[in-house]
Amino acid sequence: MREWEAVRASGDIQFAPVKMPEQAPPPDWLVRFLKFLSEMFRPVAEGLGLSWPVFKWVLLAIAALCALALLWRLLAPSPGFASPAPVTLRGTSHRGCRTGGKPSPCWKMPTG
Repeated sequence: MREWEAVRASGDIQFAPVKMPEQAPPPDWLVRFLKFLSEMFRPVAEGLGLSWPVFKWVLLAIAALCALALLWRLLAPSPGFASPAPVTLRGTSHRGCRTGGKPSPCWKMPTG
């Protein structure tokens, strides 16, 4: 016990709480702005506070719908990434169309 009292009596370690310096008050414009925000959102906050049991289930339903939509987007086949139709060669030999750099009428996409 004497060792503990000796440590407490020593000034090397601080055991008392530190005094906080005085802070300047917030600017008047900030106080007025925060008061305006509190008055503006008070009805919303009171409404949500009074109906929290209902609001909780609405939020959970929205979260579930978002999760289902995400799963649908991840797992459903996407029409934008369908494989393209095969290209057929018409009027060419096995070496391809020889038109000399002009637009080739022998490359046709299948119709139907």
